Amino acid sequence: MVANFQRVHFEFDSATLTKASKDALSANATILQAHPRMSIQVEGHADERGTTDYNLALGQKRAQAVKEHLALLGVSSDRVK
Repeated sequence: MVANFQRVHFEFDSATLTKASKDALSANATILQAHPRMSIQVEGHADERGTTDYNLALGQKRAQAVKEHLALLGVSSDRVK
């Protein structure tokens, strides 16, 4: 199955979820709850500004923020890689 998940965007140099990001994650959680056998992989990215190490760490923080919010919305962490 291919699902049409919404992308999650962050403000510059931030791993804090915005209202728009939370709304997108809510829609994504609804899809996941409707398809209990589906799992997803979350990847965090950053633009080219900053050092490679800094951007990798920021991307990891962003991915973790998404995973944690999906868990708050009732999506099992076993389904989110």
